[in-house]
Amino acid sequence: MMPTNEQDPHSDPATASPVRAARGTGAQLVYEKLRREILDLNLEPGALLDETELSYRYNVSRSPVREALIRLAAEGLVHTLRNRSSVVASFDIAELLGYFDALDLMYRTTARMAALNADEAAIALIRQEMEAHEAAIRGQDPLAVMAHNADFHIAIAKAGGNPYFVNWTKNVLLSGQRILRLYMRHFKDEPTDDMRGEHADLLAAIADGDAAAAEAAAAQDARILSKEMLAFLTRRRTEGLLPASTTETG
Repeated sequence: MMPTNEQDPHSDPATASPVRAARGTGAQLVYEKLRREILDLNLEPGALLDETELSYRYNVSRSPVREALIRLAAEGLVHTLRNRSSVVASFDIAELLGYFDALDLMYRTTARMAALNADEAAIALIRQEMEAHEAAIRGQDPLAVMAHNADFHIAIAKAGGNPYFVNWTKNVLLSGQRILRLYMRHFKDEPTDDMRGEHADLLAAIADGDAAAAEAAAAQDARILSKEMLAFLTRRRTEGLLPASTTETG
């Protein structure tokens, strides 16, 4: 006779039926996958995000899809239309100058604050994020390069000790992720030396407590990025088709 306390073989986790995912897991999965596709420009600005289609694609109900779209809309990556349908948010090239002004001021302010307030733990975190960024560059992983660049500057903002500046940094960097991705695609996802920025000099200045040097390095980091990206975005694809000396004949 089988002992009454013997485990039912059907209750073995290895053979049991799959357990339904915990509440919220599906929404997190959809959010992460959609966010990656949007940032990687696989979903182009203006692309329709149909809830039914997405629910089939990710094998979830429409509720997690709707929750994920709400989160993405809060980040400015998705736009909800009047009829409640959603599209990938556009980015306006006309706003670039304003974006680069904000980036410059954010980099400089948070760098100065970090130099004045960072402790050893904060400096260690900044160094860790810089090394992760450099590893992503060596691995030629464009989305990881973007993510670790953002983490590096967020760590600097945290070192300054002002949570409002941390939120400001996150918002500014998120706003420019797709623009940076477009720029990196131009270089066939092979990061240039300019993409490495002035991170080492910036970290050294913060570690030395030199606010002026930290601000100068941060300003240079922003200047390199804005200069290269503006040059890329204003480049005419027809340049070089005709010799510069060609004139109209009539």
